[in-house]
Amino acid sequence: MRLCACGCGKKLDGAPQQRRRPECRRKAHLNRQKRHRENRKNYPVHKEAERQRAASRYNANPEREKARMRERAKRIHTADRLAAIKTYGGACVCCGEACPQFLTLQHPDKDGHIHRKELLGKNHRNSPGAFFRKLRQSGFPRKYRIEVACWNCHMAHDLYGSCPHTHENGE
Repeated sequence: MRLCACGCGKKLDGAPQQRRRPECRRKAHLNRQKRHRENRKNYPVHKEAERQRAASRYNANPEREKARMRERAKRIHTADRLAAIKTYGGACVCCGEACPQFLTLQHPDKDGHIHRKELLGKNHRNSPGAFFRKLRQSGFPRKYRIEVACWNCHMAHDLYGSCPHTHENGE
């Protein structure tokens, strides 16, 4: 006999993977929502205390905190980059390469600088992470033509005007 995981002591008569009765699951969900509302309501009250905790954590071990912040920024940048690549096609438009480590975004109409300036404002020469973050925040807009290209095809297109793959295919 299996008992509900919430601690109410009642028997489970559902599927084997079920851990809680439906009533207990709903109750737990409502409790989570209530805690979330309370936390949001109390955030301004605790904001200064949280800042002080963060500052003391940083002052206690700045190298560890810098490493942690770098790791977090890298994780966010990678997630934003992969989301952009997936949204705009997921594979090179020229050769079909799908390995995300080789892929990049390309503006085939050569208007990337205008797009970056529009998204990022006067700091349009910021890091690529800022560009991917702004793309995600603006919902991956289709205003400018953006396509996914592998690094080789992207550079060949930029330097020579076309990619060798187009010549190999007889185009």
